[in-house]
Amino acid sequence: MDGGITWAPSLNWNYDQTRGIWDIVMNPLNTNEVFAATTEGIYHTTDGGSTWNLVLNELMVMDLELDPVNPSTVYAGVGNTNSPSHGIWRTNDAGVTWTHLTNGLPPGTNQGRISLRINPVNHTSVVALIADIFSTVGVYRSYDGGNSWSLVNGTEIVSYQGWYAKGLWINADDTSRMMFGGVQVFRSDDNGNNILQVSNQNFGTDYIHADIHDIVANPLDPDKLYILTDG
Repeated sequence: MDGGITWAPSLNWNYDQTRGIWDIVMNPLNTNEVFAATTEGIYHTTDGGSTWNLVLNELMVMDLELDPVNPSTVYAGVGNTNSPSHGIWRTNDAGVTWTHLTNGLPPGTNQGRISLRINPVNHTSVVALIADIFSTVGVYRSYDGGNSWSLVNGTEIVSYQGWYAKGLWINADDTSRMMFGGVQVFRSDDNGNNILQVSNQNFGTDYIHADIHDIVANPLDPDKLYILTDG
């Protein structure tokens, strides 16, 4: 509450190395409302983190996207190695009910991560990078808020780290430009139709440490990116 000067536990479990929080999204219209993607499911608070409720009881929720126009709509990428459920879930009522989205998506048997991004200028356009344990299943897009999906590209992005590495970014100034992360960094300048590798884990002018864990843009300069790796 004081810009990071002091900190206090919020979603506070007993110490357990098998529990973790993978993603957090905040309602931009009500900053007391937060969703947390965790190993145990999705937790929701409406009082700034004083109390939390489990609203989606699915293990290994790896990614969240909150609709900036309709913040009661949240998308969740669920599943990883050996977790019982895999796929994309959506709520349109702030977590009260959830729908497992399937129309046009691959069967929910993939054992890797799912990364999600909402188009910055069209909130009904959603992109998903879906992975199996050691390979890419595909890049999928929905133009109707997740009701239906289509395969955009099947380029191998995650390589042997589908359960571990991830990255997905859409340029806010030019949404045809996208970046993807797996072991390496990949780029598309045409909405994902063509995807090319742009980094090299071997030292050189295009060197980026292998295993990408996120791609984040400066909110004031969408062309300035930060690539998070485990190096």
